[in-house]
Amino acid sequence: MLMRIVSAAVDVSRALALLVTCCIANANETIRVGTAIAESGERVRGVIAVAAGDDGVATEIPITVVNGAEAGPVLALIAGVHGSEYAPILAMQQVAGDLQAEQLAGAVIIVHIANLPSFQRRTIYVGPHDLKNLNRSFP
Repeated sequence: MLMRIVSAAVDVSRALALLVTCCIANANETIRVGTAIAESGERVRGVIAVAAGDDGVATEIPITVVNGAEAGPVLALIAGVHGSEYAPILAMQQVAGDLQAEQLAGAVIIVHIANLPSFQRRTIYVGPHDLKNLNRSFP
C-alpha cells in the first residue's frame, strides 16, 4: 500500500499516480481501485484511503468506477485537485451518473475530489494542513 511519507499532499499525489497506473489493466476484467470493485458492466462508488502523513491527517478520495460490458481502454478523470474547483467536481458527478456501464466499451475511473481536505476547508490552492499545492506534488 501507500508508504508513509513526508506530507499528505505527496501521499495523495502518489495515490492518484497509483490510480493512473492501475488503469493499464484491461477493461472488461474486474477493476479494483481502493474500496471500489467493479465487475464487467457495473458502476461502483468507493474511496481511496490515504494514510496520515507527518501532518497526522488521513483522508479518503471519493471515486466511481464504471466498468463497461465490453473490453476497451481505461480512462481516468480527476477533479478537485484544488479545493475551489467546483465546476469540474460537479461535472464528474454528472458524468458518473450519465455513464451507462452496459453500453460502455472500456472503463472510466472518476476521482470526484482529489483534495478532499482542501475542498472541506475551502482553501483555494493549498491543503489546509500541510499548506502544499497538490498540483505541484505529483511524482
